[in-house]
Amino acid sequence: MNELKYAFTQLQYEVTLFSFDPHQIEPFIQLSKNKYEAVIDFNSTLPRFCDENGVPYLDYFAAPFYDYILDHPLYHHDMLKIPLKNYHVICLDEEHKCYIQTYYPHIKDVRCMPLFAMPSSTLPDFSIPFRTRPYDLLFTGTYTPLPVAERLIAQAAPDIKKEYLALIEIRKNNLALTMEDAMDLYVHQLGISLSKEQFSNFVHAYYPVDFYMSAYVRDMVIRYLLLHNIPITVAGHGWDMFTAEHTPLLTYLGEFTYENSLTLFAKSKISLNIMPGFTNGSHDRVYNSMLHKSVCCTDETNFLKQEFMQEKDILFYSLPSIQNGDKTLANLLSKYLMDSSIETNLLKLECIAENGYTHMLNQHMAVQQVRELFVVE
Repeated sequence: MNELKYAFTQLQYEVTLFSFDPHQIEPFIQLSKNKYEAVIDFNSTLPRFCDENGVPYLDYFAAPFYDYILDHPLYHHDMLKIPLKNYHVICLDEEHKCYIQTYYPHIKDVRCMPLFAMPSSTLPDFSIPFRTRPYDLLFTGTYTPLPVAERLIAQAAPDIKKEYLALIEIRKNNLALTMEDAMDLYVHQLGISLSKEQFSNFVHAYYPVDFYMSAYVRDMVIRYLLLHNIPITVAGHGWDMFTAEHTPLLTYLGEFTYENSLTLFAKSKISLNIMPGFTNGSHDRVYNSMLHKSVCCTDETNFLKQEFMQEKDILFYSLPSIQNGDKTLANLLSKYLMDSSIETNLLKLECIAENGYTHMLNQHMAVQQVRELFVVE
């Protein structure tokens, strides 16, 4: 929030930061009497708070409300379905944008803009030279063991469990499918016709399928790397539960805060990103790693392929190729990490890092994104 506030002040806006307390509504009501250009929240639960007449407190404001959602819309269904008078959404994926426009038509405007790059406050000058960075390949993110995700599926009633498993099979057979794509295929297979409201309700209710698939893909990529003898350093909740034949190649740093993750990027040569089901967008790991002069290695999306070029400012890999055991990613990482003693490989990796860093400075800092979203020239 501080980075966003700084960006607005740079563009001559006055900013009020407010921490909402549902047990003390009156201060929020008093704020609504002021004039604002916009009210902004992240992954908001504000729409559900109403007065005794059922009027959302957000409707007290004579300003548009922007909810910046950082996950698939299915996880925000209960908020998105509330018909606020002046509801706007910013999301991270073009498919998410289309989904919201289709299933929540009362929302006035939906824009796709991945979260801006955030500089580390502890290493703002990127003081660790690229060649002496301690982590060759880093992944920051939580780990959910597949048995944990499977238990969520197993706990469902038998008929629901059957549908969960059918949807999982559809998505495993085509990793490019979104949750809504898989649901659409499934209901057509059953010959069922659903209204838009029913469809969005079903997609939301079947969130365990999406949860399982995120765990499945993350587990698959890490096991692929270890199987091909690529060492990796990981940080985040749950990795102490990871077990594999090649576990010695995995170094666990423990859990981390968001600020810690930025420092870790500044200490890594290559940062791995594994999309949480985004097929046409980006994740903050991509932009944040680049800003800290760490080469981002990510599963490809149409959104990113329009902006970045393989081995110029990013390293792409294909999830279906990994699922099929293709060695392309293993060979790519081996070239830059295992054969880093070859000067041309190391120079190339440094060049990719610098190009990504420059691109972030020019395109994806908070000030640029705020200007694009909110400032009318």
